[in-house]
Amino acid sequence: MAHNEKIGRDHVVVPAHSDSKHSGDSLPVNDAEYDRDVEGKSEETNGDVDLAARFVDNNRPSSISPAAEKAVLRRVDWFLIPVLFITFAFQYMDKACLTGAALFGILNDLELTVVTFENRSPVVDNSRYSYASLIFYWGYLIGLIPGVYMAQRFPLGKYVATVIFLWGGVTVCTVAVTNYPGLMVQRFFLGFAEAGIAPAFSLITAMWYKSSEQPMRYAIWYSAVGMGTLIGTLILYAIGQINGNLAPWQYQFMVIGAASSVWGIACWFLLPDSPMTAYFLSPEQRIIAVERMRYEPGIENKTVKSAQIKEAFLDPKTWLIIVITFLSNFTNGALTGFGSIIVKSFGVSSLPTSQFT
Repeated sequence: MAHNEKIGRDHVVVPAHSDSKHSGDSLPVNDAEYDRDVEGKSEETNGDVDLAARFVDNNRPSSISPAAEKAVLRRVDWFLIPVLFITFAFQYMDKACLTGAALFGILNDLELTVVTFENRSPVVDNSRYSYASLIFYWGYLIGLIPGVYMAQRFPLGKYVATVIFLWGGVTVCTVAVTNYPGLMVQRFFLGFAEAGIAPAFSLITAMWYKSSEQPMRYAIWYSAVGMGTLIGTLILYAIGQINGNLAPWQYQFMVIGAASSVWGIACWFLLPDSPMTAYFLSPEQRIIAVERMRYEPGIENKTVKSAQIKEAFLDPKTWLIIVITFLSNFTNGALTGFGSIIVKSFGVSSLPTSQFT
């Protein structure tokens, strides 16, 4: 008997036809059959429908055992979470490179610190360094708008990989900076490039995990900030010991930026666009990965809906999240940018300063 079930919150109704070639417990037997089913259904379905509904329509098992669902979830965790964790750690390290560079000569080389005299007493003016730290966040703020849009419109895995590669390239470009205005431009575009990662990761988490499963996964990949701080500062200190034709801080930006771009290339192959194209899942497991999300908000829909935008702005929880995020990050800029300078001003050497900050 045919019956209807809903995928998503407002827009997908999927019938399970008893005469389908995949009715009952039948599943696609290979990738080719799976792809034909997806493509065929894409032609028949209105573009406003969640893409996940297009292939579970004729490829859905009558039931999924808890053991099978648990096995798929475990496999997704093993393959997906490490990629998100490492990527977020790289993002923090690229952003924090300026703090490490402050210990290895960038302040004097780019004239970010200016010494003036008041009543014959020297006064150190760090306002240029402050502006160089600040402009990153202006670039980040402006980059969020196109970042969110492109994360929604383009294949998510490929978009993330491209963003990582680009921000790594922008970081490497710091090596060519020779003055304060050039650093301001570089920092702005670094923030602009990195802005797309957080919203993309939010989409990825919602795409793969149920609402009850999401908080823990958010916490895991966001905790990479701490790991990036712990390991990244030591890596920056080690790079700063290189003796070559370039200044130590230039090697820091070069190595960290190049490593980020290499990781971006790896993510092109490691990070799938959706559960429907996951290379680490069999065709049967892909169907389970989508079917388990049947009563969740949805997996992938390229249509921007004004009603949902209005709903988000009118939801009090949205504004509570904004306030919480603002307050929790209120001091982040000062600590991230000036932590190393403050610690070193007490006469601490570079290695302990790197560890403390």
